[in-house]
Amino acid sequence: MSGPSRAAPSQSNQRGIRWYSDSMSAIELVQVARPDYAISKPSGRPRPDKIAVRQGEVMRKYLHLFAFSAMSFGFLAPIYGTLAATQSSVHPLTTAPPPVDESFGSNAPFGNLLVGQSVVGQFLFGTLTVPIQVTGASLTGPNPASFSIVKNTCTGGIVLQGSTKCEVDVQFTPHAAAFVDESIELATTSGPFAEDIGAYGLVAPLLISPTAIDFGFQPVGTQAVRTVTLTNPNPIPVSYDYTYYGLTATNFAIGTTTCGTIAANSSCTYQIIFLPSTTGSSGGYWSVVNGEDETGSFYHSTQVLLSGVGISDGVTTADISKSYNIDGIGFDSGHVLGGGLDGLGNVYASELLANPLFASGQTFVLGKGDALDAITGMLIPVTPGHYYGISLLGTAIRGNQQDQPFVINYADGSSITEKQSLSDWRTPQKYSGESIAATTAYRLSADGVRSTKGPYYLYAYTFPVDHSKQVASVKLPRSHSVAVLAMNLHLIGVPATADLAPLYNVPAIKEPQQVPTTDGGIDGLNNAVDINEIFASASFEASLRSVPDYKANAVANVTVPLPAGTYSSLRLFGSAVRGNYANRTLTINYKDGTSTILHQSFSDWHTSQGYSGESIALAMSHRLTASGGVQAGTYNIYRYDIPIDAGKPVESLVLPNTRNVVIMQVTLEP
Repeated sequence: MSGPSRAAPSQSNQRGIRWYSDSMSAIELVQVARPDYAISKPSGRPRPDKIAVRQGEVMRKYLHLFAFSAMSFGFLAPIYGTLAATQSSVHPLTTAPPPVDESFGSNAPFGNLLVGQSVVGQFLFGTLTVPIQVTGASLTGPNPASFSIVKNTCTGGIVLQGSTKCEVDVQFTPHAAAFVDESIELATTSGPFAEDIGAYGLVAPLLISPTAIDFGFQPVGTQAVRTVTLTNPNPIPVSYDYTYYGLTATNFAIGTTTCGTIAANSSCTYQIIFLPSTTGSSGGYWSVVNGEDETGSFYHSTQVLLSGVGISDGVTTADISKSYNIDGIGFDSGHVLGGGLDGLGNVYASELLANPLFASGQTFVLGKGDALDAITGMLIPVTPGHYYGISLLGTAIRGNQQDQPFVINYADGSSITEKQSLSDWRTPQKYSGESIAATTAYRLSADGVRSTKGPYYLYAYTFPVDHSKQVASVKLPRSHSVAVLAMNLHLIGVPATADLAPLYNVPAIKEPQQVPTTDGGIDGLNNAVDINEIFASASFEASLRSVPDYKANAVANVTVPLPAGTYSSLRLFGSAVRGNYANRTLTINYKDGTSTILHQSFSDWHTSQGYSGESIALAMSHRLTASGGVQAGTYNIYRYDIPIDAGKPVESLVLPNTRNVVIMQVTLEP
């Protein structure tokens, strides 16, 4: 406990004292004849509701306690007596008034405090001269919910004199974000005494996440959207003008929001939009209002840094020329270097390959054709960057090559392996993830002679990558039966399709057969989708167009591993069977260990309900029955587009817990 606060003989030691009462009568402060105390000039603004003293009211001292992490008040200037008031004037008592003094202990002073937190203030009362008897102490005032007495020795007629003091400990627990006050009322034999106490209840600042957003590459004239989350950690609702300071950034905008009054311990979101109008880098920040000072006069804010790059298209060519180690393209009557593409001296004919070559919606740059211009079995370094995908032009040679490992190495030392099956350049197999980039009528032999056994094909493949990491290199399969001729790096998101084959557990798609089936089919009743309907649709991967007869080729009630990367939406192809299934649960699991619960309704394949997020991907005119025959009618495969968090790399998808929601394809959209 601190001792009395004393001033040196030639110094002054002032304490701010505010006197008030509840009437509009005049008040006169009379200085007691003690040379070491004086009434200084009043300062500050009066409380408009308490500005004078009325008859019989006690004289009060009002303390404002501001936020100091550790503070100790010494003995304050003694307060001498009470006032006896008439209707228009105030007179001192004829006898010397009993002095009273107070102090706070340094262990638990009041201060501005977060709503819901607590602190205990220690108040000591005593006299310097005349003894005074205290019969009780209590709290009075407008905020009883925020103050409570936790210790009280000012009871039982204790007589205060000299070193004999009594103590009242008051716990302060603010329940509102405002200035709250109360009074400690002492009942004494010399009349009542009131000690006014108060402080501000404060709210903790909102938590803002993230505080930096890099939109990466974005084509000019298109937009990308990211989410900023505001979290209220307080036990009471809060509301601010969150966008008061606006954006200090070009090509960025604030989009839709769920923020208004944020409930206690809850969150809301704002969408931030990047819409580049020109190529090049853009940057700036949004000063998000996340709090205010104790008076409500000034806002506090946290900056969310924003950056992005406008680009003219979505891909960039990877320079792989330093990794060329075989000759893959030749000229008529030209000399083939080494063993050519296949080790037997055969190569693609440059006359039949456009260069640059447009395929799969992008432009690839091939080698010159008169030197080494293809790669096999090598590690290919790339310019480090946060890419969304990698596309290759290549082929298998000396036969089809299934489940070949392509290893994506990141700058942080981690890696991911993508398995891809590749068709031989003579025999397309329509593998999942494979498309024909070019068809040539012939190839050239080691001496430049055209082969008449064509056509020969060049294929395109795309692998998604984790955009949150920098790609450093790509390691090709060790097999020299896989060759790569060109590579592109995606600067914006690329769609990716999950590999469902290892999870197939529903024989949903079949060839028309005039024989009975008993494997359950799509609906457990041995009915199925005609594969010819699937083959006629451009909406599905090649894997669905070449599924084997009478084998599982769709999934239900499984957890699907998802391709690495960040995506804005989940796209499912499938349907419910044996009735409609409303409001079913799906779960997206992210790499960081978090999850998002999604809800989607699924129509029966025979009775479209037009649910939100559902559209008809394929309208079929019949189904295959258990007998192997064809039954006319309207049967649908639906498409479901479900938004997901574009800021987190995905891990897996948990499908609805029922056999009767059948999924044939899972695609992730950038």
